[in-house]
Amino acid sequence: MGKSFVFEVVGGTNYLPKASLNLYKMETAPKKYGEGVVKIKKKLYYYMGAHKEQSHTRSAGKAAAGAIVGGVLTGGVGAVVGAAIGGRKKDTSLFWIDLMDYETKQEFSIQVKPTKQSRDKIAGFRVANPNDIK
Repeated sequence: MGKSFVFEVVGGTNYLPKASLNLYKMETAPKKYGEGVVKIKKKLYYYMGAHKEQSHTRSAGKAAAGAIVGGVLTGGVGAVVGAAIGGRKKDTSLFWIDLMDYETKQEFSIQVKPTKQSRDKIAGFRVANPNDIK
């Protein structure tokens, strides 16, 4: 079974076929199409690469709740520790994925939000070799 990456398109120039809720699944294409070719909604694309836009958020409400509980249980130091533990960072990073239509050779970039289950799976895809694109 090939690799897959599930994502929601949130920006960029989306030339992918329409999908409900803008949710897509990118899978490695059969080997006969070559290295770096992916399939999205039964259509082939050259995977030209991706980069991550780092972004994190902290939950202010959870930090405050952690501070209150920590302060009640252990005093001032516990409030600081409780705030740090309660307000952990949440990764809200987005990715830019560069694709090229397998047939028309049209290049485009989309900004995507990965699902929680597929967040780290984009690293498993191989980039197409420009010399293999005819």
